[in-house]
Amino acid sequence: MIQKFDRNTRRILKFPAVHPCEGISPATLLESLIALSQAICNYQFRFFATQRRKARETIRQISILLMFFEEIRDYGLSLPDSVVLCLSELHLTFQKIQFLLEDCAREGGRILILMKSHFVATQFRALIRAVATALDVLPLSSIEVSSETKELVEMLSKQARKAKMEIDPADETAMKRVILVLNQFENRFEPDPFMIRRILGHLDIKTWADCHREIRFLDEEIRAEYMDGNEREGSSV
Repeated sequence: MIQKFDRNTRRILKFPAVHPCEGISPATLLESLIALSQAICNYQFRFFATQRRKARETIRQISILLMFFEEIRDYGLSLPDSVVLCLSELHLTFQKIQFLLEDCAREGGRILILMKSHFVATQFRALIRAVATALDVLPLSSIEVSSETKELVEMLSKQARKAKMEIDPADETAMKRVILVLNQFENRFEPDPFMIRRILGHLDIKTWADCHREIRFLDEEIRAEYMDGNEREGSSV
């Protein structure tokens, strides 16, 4: 059985992934992993205002593994427990990758994701390396897929281990501009209109409706953080 989390209640940049249940049938796990991989690959059609390179590279790597999973399914292969264990770990990591991509493509959350660029880059790096770790221990020799597919998976494992997933320089520049504008507001200086236009252009925020959506989302997150802080203080008393 694959447990599911209610996405409507999930906070941005929170990844409440659920590990597949023990005793899950290999066929069920594989089908769920294929569906999850397909959902991740569909993000290639979504717009990413920031984190573009990392998102594209992550989707590319998952698309290769999707072919691998589909070949296992189509061949009707029997999977040993060691393979099932690796697939379970990949399933857990893929859930987190989907959450992360969903947040990076989220309308209204562009400014927040930009300002969390270093954290987001760290998450991409950690998740891709988690994929590499699972592939490192995957006993490919016990899976009778084509030699071409095995070579692709082995190559992907090496690439994932070396993936840097650094913050995009353009994102970092835009983030610094936002900080500068906020400092100008705080010190009661009129911010540079040209700089504001550069920030909005980088985030592809074009209309007042877009601006309102961003402000409303930030306000909701600030309120949620405030409530979380009060709950933590209350529980510690």
